[in-house]
Amino acid sequence: MFIEWFSVVIVLNIIPSNCLKLDISRENFYHGNNLFCAQLQCTENIKDDTQISALVNMSVYRISESEGNILLASIAESDSKLQDYKCAGTRVQGKISKTFSELNIFFTNNSDCNGGIFLCEIHYVNSTGSIDRIGKQTGSLQRKSRESFIMMNLKAKTSDYVKSVDTMADFLKSFEDPDRLKGADMTLSLQMSHSGGDTFIKDKDTELHNNYKYINSSSFKDMLDAKKNNASMDVNKTIQMMDNQLRLRIQNETNKSISPYLDSLKDNNKTLALLNETMHIFDSKTQKQLDGLNLRFNEVNDQLKKTQNNLTKSAKDITGLNETLQEFLHGTYEMIWKQCIKTGNSNLPEHIIVKLNESKKAMCDTTTDGGGWIVIQRRVLGSVNFSRNWDDYKNGFGSLRGDFWLGNDWISNLTQSGYSDLRFDMKYKGISYYAVYSNVTVGNEADFYRIRFSFKAGNLADKFTHNKGMNFTTFDRDNDVFPRNCAKEYNGGWWYSNNCGSVNLNGIWASKVGGKAIHWSTITGFEDSLQYTEMKLRRP
Repeated sequence: MFIEWFSVVIVLNIIPSNCLKLDISRENFYHGNNLFCAQLQCTENIKDDTQISALVNMSVYRISESEGNILLASIAESDSKLQDYKCAGTRVQGKISKTFSELNIFFTNNSDCNGGIFLCEIHYVNSTGSIDRIGKQTGSLQRKSRESFIMMNLKAKTSDYVKSVDTMADFLKSFEDPDRLKGADMTLSLQMSHSGGDTFIKDKDTELHNNYKYINSSSFKDMLDAKKNNASMDVNKTIQMMDNQLRLRIQNETNKSISPYLDSLKDNNKTLALLNETMHIFDSKTQKQLDGLNLRFNEVNDQLKKTQNNLTKSAKDITGLNETLQEFLHGTYEMIWKQCIKTGNSNLPEHIIVKLNESKKAMCDTTTDGGGWIVIQRRVLGSVNFSRNWDDYKNGFGSLRGDFWLGNDWISNLTQSGYSDLRFDMKYKGISYYAVYSNVTVGNEADFYRIRFSFKAGNLADKFTHNKGMNFTTFDRDNDVFPRNCAKEYNGGWWYSNNCGSVNLNGIWASKVGGKAIHWSTITGFEDSLQYTEMKLRRP
């Protein structure tokens, strides 16, 4: 009997099972007028998951030991576009929202249908507001013992492992009859992620024999259900406590704001009563005194109107506080800072969001070399396809939560308004590298966004100087001096030099193909990719 194997990722505490599902059917079928030999479907539904706030993107990779992970398709909630990498022999369908995502890939190649191994990966915003990810992998199975599941009791050997879990709960639920488990071909595959990239640890009995722990399937399921119920109760208690505290705080602040105005209104009412009583005392012939009283009455009336306006403003403030509370409770509140300047203030978050104008938001690095950097390019997740056309690079694309390109028009405007220091921050195999350039200018679209600069400092060999004075090129606008289009050859928009250059940070994520990788040749060579990049501008 053939059963698809599934992945688990080890954590310190067992948490409720997520809904990420990965299925592959390897049999011939027609879809439209085309004959396919396999269909892979990956789905995620977080409607009832209290530990996930919103889905960010879903990606499917073909796993190959010789070429690494090859991205087949990706869909992002921020971009709302399905990125089909048009690999030969595949067709892709997909959709995504904040609570549900689905990718379907249809195969015609026998290598994919008979022995292909695939990984489905989800990036999401967890209940603490941080980006996290989970994944499931397909492959073949080996026969294991009857009526038992095998769970690897592994301990992380380094402190920088990312801890997330995909339990066997969904797999257990799929078997209504316990007898179906007898003689089943089952094994586990472990995926662990760390800051140096993804590593897949294969099941080797000779190496991991001492770490096996045999657990009865029904008791393991009961344990998971108990953990899930306890975690749900803790989350509900926490939300109720936050709700009560916020309501009490708003009530106290409202009382403090309105109390002075209510006291003032009482005093003014007393004054009016006193004036009315005094006016009855005076004789109608004392016109001068009455005029003075009328003047005072008008002054009091004006004061009452100002008090009324203040009360109206307080009511609006209360409404704004209530709206902010609702945004906070629903996880949609985003704090916008007024400016991005060099302060050296270590109390600020590492990255904040600022506005370049009424509609354009940007990320500000507040800590690197004193802060004040506007980030113009960022690649940390591999969730966004950087093989884009001229208009996409002109206006910008991606999400400030993950990977993005700010936009060539915005980059040009920043350099023309005094942001003339350019900094590169990169990581490769756990080591950080940087390079800084001064006197940076980027021309407008009519000048093909030509870049000019001078090298200033860094802890690596300067290779970007080869790109000095070069035009910007995309696969649909060939503005480089090379006989062929470098963007088509290197798969990303860039300021390519006369031989396509030794630096390209907009290549293919995690690629190991010569020239197409995200490379700085003196760090990675031409056949390996950087694992983190940021480009940023600052006023000197």
